[in-house]
Amino acid sequence: MKAKVLTGLMSMTVAVLLASCGGDSAAPAAAPVAPVAPTTPVTPPTTPTTPTTPTTPTTPVTPTTPTTPVTPPVTPTTPVTPPVTPTTPTTPTTPVTPTTPVTPPVTPSAPTVISGAVVKGNVTGSTVTIKNAATGAVLGTATTNTSGAYTLSIPTYTGDIIVEANGGTYTDEATNKAVTLGTPLKAVLAVNGGNVTGVVTPLTTMAYSYAFNTGGPITSAAFNNQAANVAKLFKLNGSLTSITPIVNGSVNDYGRVLASLSKYLQLNNITLPTVTNSIYTTDQWKAFITAYNNAYTATFPGVSFSLDGSAFNISGTGAGGGSGTCGVHVQGTVTASGFVVPLSLDYCITGIAAGSCDSGNAAINQSVSAQGGLAGAANLAYSYSATCAAGAFTVNLK
Repeated sequence: MKAKVLTGLMSMTVAVLLASCGGDSAAPAAAPVAPVAPTTPVTPPTTPTTPTTPTTPTTPVTPTTPTTPVTPPVTPTTPVTPPVTPTTPTTPTTPVTPTTPVTPPVTPSAPTVISGAVVKGNVTGSTVTIKNAATGAVLGTATTNTSGAYTLSIPTYTGDIIVEANGGTYTDEATNKAVTLGTPLKAVLAVNGGNVTGVVTPLTTMAYSYAFNTGGPITSAAFNNQAANVAKLFKLNGSLTSITPIVNGSVNDYGRVLASLSKYLQLNNITLPTVTNSIYTTDQWKAFITAYNNAYTATFPGVSFSLDGSAFNISGTGAGGGSGTCGVHVQGTVTASGFVVPLSLDYCITGIAAGSCDSGNAAINQSVSAQGGLAGAANLAYSYSATCAAGAFTVNLK
């Protein structure tokens, strides 16, 4: 639109100029008007602006890509991590594990589970206490059920323990009445983790009394020695702390011995502690053996039984303290319920004067005279030797 106006204006200008010069040359002047076309080139300058599009060269600025290489330097920082890896070797501090070897002494003693029974008749509701034999510290407690049984676990501990039962009630075999356990029953065991059986009865308590009546450390070794002797005295095989006496129904040998003990207490009006906690003299043993054998026969008629004997310290003999030893063999017969059985016993008497092992030693005769009081004993013969037979019933004179 502007071009046409411009062209019009130029034509008018030219016409004016020609008019001023004279009108003759008006026709030729019309031709030059065509050059007005050059005004069109004025538009081209706009085209050159397109070349300004060379702004494309600014694209090379994209060399910002080189900034990517800047990232590589970051990669080197990764190697910085390796130095951190050396810190892993600090795990060598695990050498602290050497302290673990210190644990082994404790490791052997995993928790110990002690199961057993309190029997003088089955004692119900008795409190069973486990103690460290060396210090007396309590390691655990449990209560017996209606069968007299108990189970408890003690923490890691290795060594000897005392099993002590207090209180509770049981049915007395002789009177068939409920009786309260009026004296503690005890035993000593060695534990080192795992499962252990701990039966406590009047017989284990007798062994405890004889093992530690003179004081000294309480050890399972000393207890087991006397427990074996008590078992031998009552003619029982096996460990007194491992076998559970059966006192009801089909009673076992251990149960019969305890039932006969109840009968002995009833017939002689004697309390249980008198038997379990006392240290008998020779004369007292003589009286006990005779009375007990009679009680056994009364409890189990038709069964032949006589106490054998075991190793005990005998006090009140009027002798003892010497360095001499004497082996005494007693042979004869015992008649019970119409049966005659041979009697053969070996004693080992210690504490006598050296060189006095003969029939003339009154202390020796007093120590072995109990057999003469056995019901039905006859034809007894004694022989003496300076050495003791293996497994002999030992009497330590004091």
